[in-house]
Amino acid sequence: MEWIGASSIWVPPGYTWENLTQYKDLRFPDARDLLIYPIAIAFVQFILKYAVLTPYVYISLSKHFGIISEGVSQRYQPNEKLEQLFQKYGHSVPEKIAQSAAVSLGLTERQLERWFRHRVKDVRNTVTKKFADCAWQLSYYSASCLLGIFVLYDKPWFYDVRRCWDQFPLQSVSTGVWCYYMFALGFYCLETLTHFSHPKRTDHAQLLVHHICALLLLSCTWISNTTRLGTLTILLFECNDIPLLLAKLFGYCGFYSMKDLFFVIFVFIWISTRIIIFPLFIMREALVETYFNAGAYFHIYYIVIVLLFVILAMNLMWTYSIFHVIIKRLNSDKVSDVRSSDEELTDDENERKKKR
Repeated sequence: MEWIGASSIWVPPGYTWENLTQYKDLRFPDARDLLIYPIAIAFVQFILKYAVLTPYVYISLSKHFGIISEGVSQRYQPNEKLEQLFQKYGHSVPEKIAQSAAVSLGLTERQLERWFRHRVKDVRNTVTKKFADCAWQLSYYSASCLLGIFVLYDKPWFYDVRRCWDQFPLQSVSTGVWCYYMFALGFYCLETLTHFSHPKRTDHAQLLVHHICALLLLSCTWISNTTRLGTLTILLFECNDIPLLLAKLFGYCGFYSMKDLFFVIFVFIWISTRIIIFPLFIMREALVETYFNAGAYFHIYYIVIVLLFVILAMNLMWTYSIFHVIIKRLNSDKVSDVRSSDEELTDDENERKKKR
């Protein structure tokens, strides 16, 4: 098992662990930090999210906007035929179709009304959970982007990606970069560990893969001391989620004009960052400039490259979904998070939509 710690795996050609330890004035990334600080930060974020912000801030906001209803619980029996009608018409099923369904299922009109009423309440409860989850993500991404800008604004590689490789691998990690990395790793640890407790999405599996790839990518760039490239990737990806989350939150609250506005902003930023800047600048630096500056790839860096391609493939899949939904809904005023399931409108949301 001695090969696991071999210098050829973890450091570029021409360097060994012994060479790097000679530079006492440089602070290199410590792989042992990955076993302690991300888990500790994830625990703090877990307490902050579930014990403080969700019950005292996010749920209160959802009540203020009329999203939640007290005492909501699933008090209806699942029924495939009624579920199909609900998915198609919401709570406003045409009278003739409702009567036909009641006769075929042997239900009275009152039983049918009760089923749809409880089904709508169940949806409202689900929307409350989604509202809280989106609000938490918006809080994290906003804080992370502000931290990233504060840490990177005076760094030369923030303005010229080619500077990521100046004197590589003899690059010291500043306290700001350390905090930025551990903060992001803690968040993705939490999101991965609590993934199956989140409201169900159509891209549930893709999102889990994305979280795992993010953890592996950040860990590998930390160990290989390619943190400059890692910090740019974090900032680039997380900034485009802010307008998307704002669009979803406005949609849950019934402000559909603001929802559409932020969705348009999201699409523009998504294309700019994930489809143009990421492959043409970040990946180009990772694939081309690394070779010329380091002399050759080293073993752990092959993992970084594979992860970058996996993330790019996922970006392209999500982009296809975005444009598929845009084309499908050009004549509709309802735009939702195209990377997840379509949101069902509750009674209150339908009423707000009619008023608008």
